[in-house]
Amino acid sequence: MNRPLPLALCVFDTTKQHFGRKDIYRHAISDLAAKIPLECFKTRLVHIKASSNDEVQLAEQEAFYRSLGFEVLVTPGDWRHHDENGGNSHQRGYSADLIKVYGHPSVLACDYVWHFESDWKVDTKGEQLIDRLSEGLAQLASNPRLVGIRFPRFLNEVDRLNNLMRKHGLNVRTERRGSFIYHNDNLSLNPGLFRSYGMFLATRLMKQNPALQEHVEHAFTHTLSWMADGDLPWAIYDPARVSVLHIGTKVGEEDVTPPVETITP
Repeated sequence: MNRPLPLALCVFDTTKQHFGRKDIYRHAISDLAAKIPLECFKTRLVHIKASSNDEVQLAEQEAFYRSLGFEVLVTPGDWRHHDENGGNSHQRGYSADLIKVYGHPSVLACDYVWHFESDWKVDTKGEQLIDRLSEGLAQLASNPRLVGIRFPRFLNEVDRLNNLMRKHGLNVRTERRGSFIYHNDNLSLNPGLFRSYGMFLATRLMKQNPALQEHVEHAFTHTLSWMADGDLPWAIYDPARVSVLHIGTKVGEEDVTPPVETITP
């Protein structure tokens, strides 16, 4: 391609990694680089949360990302999942990381961002990833009422959304529009496309309102929805065309093929 997509690839990583496995990020990012030339992104930026006594791990991760042309941001911080009332809240720490990244000049220089945590792979179903990304950006450009497009994990993601009314009493609606399924559920920080300025504004609201930092996905759901002007502000890709595989798991529990969520009658 003659010039890159107007898209910032924003990767969120930690030296802690997952379940004692310290090389998940290599598998995820190497897989991504095999499916799309990283030069297709106008900006490549990674934020690494660096835990205490992880100097060697941090140096390895920094070197890996820099070798692929990433700009690297590092924030020291110890954290634990499910410590939301303690001093090492994952949610508050992640909120601070998001505020930092989505206010960064090189990200704001792009029209769009791809939010990408470092424990996912993309299943392109044998098609070109750049084509799926271009379709997503065109969808955002043509519909200002749409605030984000998520890459689904489950092949039956549409059924899962439609089941939320029965399962949780949530008034969730879906509507297929071409290769995308619009819905009114909420945001998930699985890999997804957003407008960079929308993420900037959302994180400024989070920065000014500490209560919003207690749960990252709820905060984004509220703040981005406040900026929306429509009753179906979210969308997902058709999971039959592209989906994602979660690999930040214990050994043997990674998604190898696209999973199907069990929906009880």
